[in-house]
Amino acid sequence: MKKFSVVFLILAVGVSIGYISCNDSENKKDDTLINIDIEKINNEINKLSENDKFSGCILLTDENRNVIYSYCYGYASRDYDVKINPDTKFNIMSITKPMTGVAIAKLIECGKINPSDYVSEYIDLKNGIFDKITVEQLLTHTSGLGDYFTEKYEEAYVMAYLKLCEDINDYSEAVELASLYFTPGEKWKYSNLGYHVLGLLIEKAADTSYYSYINENIFVPVDMKNSGFWSYTETVKNRATRYYYNEKYGQWRRVADNRTLLRGTPAMGAFSTVDDISKFMFALVHNNILSDSFTNKVITPKPELNSPSYGYGFHVNDDKIDHSGDGGGVGAQLTYYKNTGYILVILSNYSNGAEEAAGIFDRELIKK
Repeated sequence: MKKFSVVFLILAVGVSIGYISCNDSENKKDDTLINIDIEKINNEINKLSENDKFSGCILLTDENRNVIYSYCYGYASRDYDVKINPDTKFNIMSITKPMTGVAIAKLIECGKINPSDYVSEYIDLKNGIFDKITVEQLLTHTSGLGDYFTEKYEEAYVMAYLKLCEDINDYSEAVELASLYFTPGEKWKYSNLGYHVLGLLIEKAADTSYYSYINENIFVPVDMKNSGFWSYTETVKNRATRYYYNEKYGQWRRVADNRTLLRGTPAMGAFSTVDDISKFMFALVHNNILSDSFTNKVITPKPELNSPSYGYGFHVNDDKIDHSGDGGGVGAQLTYYKNTGYILVILSNYSNGAEEAAGIFDRELIKK
């Protein structure tokens, strides 16, 4: 295999508010030369940053974890002029789901969970709908469940957004009051609540907290030293503040992180860095977390379950395996490109920009 000849460039644009760098390379795989126009990519990313559409970090690595492109720009804290750097910890929102999916797959591999079993066989719930939903339907978003805060939940709990939730069991009302949008297995609907219930399954099957299980079985073995489920009330060094642009007042404002969710859940809200997320994806596709057969279960879509483009925590198509994360002051993207083995991670403390940045890489790396 042809080795990278790496050229390290420090770009002038944006240096006043952030670290920006890029590595130029070409790689040969399956006798096909993959040419990447790093300069073109960098120019387009710089335009996003200069137009205040992107603040965050980007990391693109090859199949051997060599760095192809690295870019950081903006402020982790606008209040205190703290610049974003490669070790800045970002909220990754729904990129938490792949970790939960992998954790469940590990328990299935160990024989502690059967994917065909109904949820009620593991968790004692009053809500009868969990007698009809299987574990695999939760994993593939075919359970019929929806989001956390349904109208029924908010009416019953009155001011649901004033309840501070720091443990996954603090959402018991949302689980018990959940209803189905369709018969389980009938079709596909993205569900945050479904992945939350998977966290409850992990706690029951592993006899430990969800947070401890993820730490001991993913974060520690993969060497994700800068990742965690820290509470928003904790002091965490190098954590990015989330921002959104208020059109009415024409100014950037902080997102009120502790409105409800004090700590991330099995569905969303872990914190990590671009390098840690890249390590996670690399470890997964190289069977360092699961065996080859169970890795394939995670990253293979399940059309037979009415989930034609989703596996266990990942969107999957012919070109890539990926997941995004978004929300107030969060834009995140994790992509594994099948044709090259490249891994792209984009983490941002803006709501906009990450998706557009990911599109820039897709256009360059997915050659039709």
